Amino acid sequence: MAKTDGGDGGFSELFDLIRNYAKRDRDHQEKALRLITVAYEGSPEVEGMPDARQAVDDILERHDYVFPTSGLGTLDPRSVDAVVRVALYEEGNREWGIDRLGRMLQGLVRRLDAEGGYPEYAEDTSVVMTGLQTVVTGALMEELVEDLQEIAGELVEDAAPRDLPPTTDAPRTLSGAVPGEEDVATPREEAPPLIDRQELMDLLAQAGTPTEVAVARGAADSYLASNPSDGDVRAARDHLSAPGGDQT
Repeated sequence: MAKTDGGDGGFSELFDLIRNYAKRDRDHQEKALRLITVAYEGSPEVEGMPDARQAVDDILERHDYVFPTSGLGTLDPRSVDAVVRVALYEEGNREWGIDRLGRMLQGLVRRLDAEGGYPEYAEDTSVVMTGLQTVVTGALMEELVEDLQEIAGELVEDAAPRDLPPTTDAPRTLSGAVPGEEDVATPREEAPPLIDRQELMDLLAQAGTPTEVAVARGAADSYLASNPSDGDVRAARDHLSAPGGDQT
């Protein structure tokens, strides 16, 4: 992908919305993370994306870097996914992504110490480590991954309560974080969609520029992979203008 030039290109309205949501309540912040994840999904047609790092920071800082799942309080994997996708968008974002994922690990330790009992600690830590490994393998020498995993393992062992039985749950993985690799996981709950249907329909209806069309098409393809019988979304996707201005 091409490097960002600091401008918002054809995404000014979308990213104004993301920045606005990032500074509001938790539900709006969740929507901002969904939109960031979709916008940075990785379509090669999408170039010159605005810099979303500040919006992600605005959200994470307000939650001590542990953005909670609504109603459960456990780490929302979409926050990890958003950091990973922004970090991998261009090389200059990699160091930022590694730093923020490290702060998430520290935030999980602080939460464990504060609460005294955090049954999901090991599982949430594995989600962050999966994201960290994804960014590291894209930014640094592959040999460093094992060292980071060893450090994280020691951190879990030292910080986990001694009276809790060892977890046998398989670690969750970030869907689509490592293209070409099979995701193997035993999630405690069904992963929420990256974007809800109404938000998707709005993206499809408002897409006008080639970059907006590419993002909307990618979001529709992801949604239809899980909901192939949704004829309205498929029809809206098929009527998008192609990058050259033709209908698909």
